[in-house]
Amino acid sequence: MKVIDDNVSRKDKYCLLFIIAVASALRLVGLQQKCLYCDEGWTLCMARSTVRGLLEGCRNSDNMPFHPLLTKVFVHFKDTDFLLRLPSAILGILAVIIVYQLGKLLFNQRAGLLSAFLLSISPLAVLYSRFARMYSLLPFLSLVSMFAFYRIIAEPGKRKSLFYLLILANAVGVYSQFFFWILVLFENLVVLFLWLKKTFALKRWVISQLIFILLYLPWLPNVPGQVSFVTPFRHYLKEFPFAVQLGYVFLNFLLGDTVNPWIFPITIPCSLLFLGILVLVWIRRSPYRFAVNTILALLLFVSLPSLIFVPTVTGKHLGMVLPFFLLLIGYGLTRIDRARLRWCALILITMFSSYSLYNYYTNQQLRDLEMALPWKEIAGHIERNSRENDVIVFNNVYCTFSDMFPRYYKGKLKIVALKSEGTESLTREQVADELEKISAAHERMWIVLHYYAGPHFLLGTEGYSGTSPAGAEMATVKEYIREKHAIAVSQSFLPNEHVIRGWKEGDIHKYKYNVIEFYLCERF
Repeated sequence: MKVIDDNVSRKDKYCLLFIIAVASALRLVGLQQKCLYCDEGWTLCMARSTVRGLLEGCRNSDNMPFHPLLTKVFVHFKDTDFLLRLPSAILGILAVIIVYQLGKLLFNQRAGLLSAFLLSISPLAVLYSRFARMYSLLPFLSLVSMFAFYRIIAEPGKRKSLFYLLILANAVGVYSQFFFWILVLFENLVVLFLWLKKTFALKRWVISQLIFILLYLPWLPNVPGQVSFVTPFRHYLKEFPFAVQLGYVFLNFLLGDTVNPWIFPITIPCSLLFLGILVLVWIRRSPYRFAVNTILALLLFVSLPSLIFVPTVTGKHLGMVLPFFLLLIGYGLTRIDRARLRWCALILITMFSSYSLYNYYTNQQLRDLEMALPWKEIAGHIERNSRENDVIVFNNVYCTFSDMFPRYYKGKLKIVALKSEGTESLTREQVADELEKISAAHERMWIVLHYYAGPHFLLGTEGYSGTSPAGAEMATVKEYIREKHAIAVSQSFLPNEHVIRGWKEGDIHKYKYNVIEFYLCERF
């Protein structure tokens, strides 16, 4: 498969090269600028461990082993944030090339170019091409799988290599995320439908699926344990109606994770524009009706069961169908007869995407502010202003993620954490006891309070009442140090809100807090 065919016009070649350049710039420039966040910390931990330790780490979580193994290869050369994230960026760029090829195969040259451009600037695709997680790998694999699958059913018996490509893509896919099984099931149902219509022979297909299942069998014994690990997290969003969850994923596909859904002047016009294009695709007669119906069926088949059975699903978890959604949008743009209207729609989409990307690069409106923790800035401040007998203290909830700060801190101060069991907040007596012991042995304390509150805490869902144990803990620590110590430095980072909890009580700005606060405390 050539990236650019010989029969493509020079103008289209330049367009594709421009699109690839845009995709590369958005995914590679400043790739190491942001600090690693907690999930990337897990990837780093697995990449540093032995293969045996990596597999054991995956067995005891809901993660699959392929992506950590891939990043392990890169980190083996040098342990840097850039190399840790580089596989995701490369896969994101390759996905743009493949969506062009698939769009051209399913529809036409123009649809392929438009779809590639939309994926190149897609806020969700860009965001997760810049993180060391598997969310960029999945769209790439789903595109490869569907490219091979469509060629197999459109040209039966032509190439054995397509079956090998399909087996490889699907095997790597299910070793990357559980949701990929839905795509595999969808392909098998389409084949069954074609066989019942007597337009497809099953022999090679059955053999390919048997090989694929054999490749997965070594991991099968680990599945029950991973399912039991995930089950306790399913209740986070269960109180929200299915339509709300579906709408949220739709907004994720349009604007990524960096536009607040409550900014209606952005979200409503953007949603109407994309819905209008989808309606245009559906209602107008097309010579590509089979391709359109297949993609629509794929989107519904993957999204609806995922949202019903796994309420915590967001756009990143369904990222493997994002390129197919954009394929429909790209083809829909070609169905707009008037060139001016088509250009207007494309410019509006670019503007919406640019707004979301600007928010990402400037750390604004992130759904999960754990992705923007300023450890480099905090570490640098402490390094420049610390004394020999100082100590750095974190509140207890941060213990789980304490490897993130030491990665960027190059000083020699001791780093300690306040202790407590499980997720229970420290009492005032426990805070006093711990801090008295620490301050007695050190001249000054740099206290870093980390309000760990992922999206489930911010939503104020059942079981958490909109607050994290860290919130009460931070208040307790602050109250104590203000009474017993002189605060020489005080700084806060990443102001945030419990939006949904406030909305339920009539004021979306009612519950405000800072994700990170740090203090330099001196004894009176």
